[in-house]
Amino acid sequence: MSKSPAIGVVGPSHWAYMAKVMAEKLKEAVQKPCLARTDIPRGVLFDAVEFSKLVSKGVEPFASPDPPASLNTHTIALKVVERIIGRYPDQKDTELLYLGCGLIVYLAEVGRLCPKVLIVNFMAKFFSELAKMGEEERGDRGLTDGDDD
Repeated sequence: MSKSPAIGVVGPSHWAYMAKVMAEKLKEAVQKPCLARTDIPRGVLFDAVEFSKLVSKGVEPFASPDPPASLNTHTIALKVVERIIGRYPDQKDTELLYLGCGLIVYLAEVGRLCPKVLIVNFMAKFFSELAKMGEEERGDRGLTDGDDD
């Protein structure tokens, strides 16, 4: 198992491609009764699961095998939610985020997800906004696709 990148090394741009594809696939999933693991490219789903696990572990970063990466990713996720809702997330907002991240992990493990539309819509917006943040960061740093991987 690879070690997660250290804090300061990974910003939203690291996750931009994964987030863009996940947003598209989750938007498509709203139109279907269920989403299959095979509906998402394997590498994209792997990165989405890694991101989701880091977000979840960021709640208690010192329980994580890589506290800096967990805390960093959790902070990025909270900034994404803040951009979506227009204010700092409260407990209800963060619970929805954690539920959505848990469902991404569940999809990868079980292979099929028949989610409630509200959660899928939220996660589609979440990944779309994360992709935008990553693209903005890439532009600010003068990077092109693949430069920060």
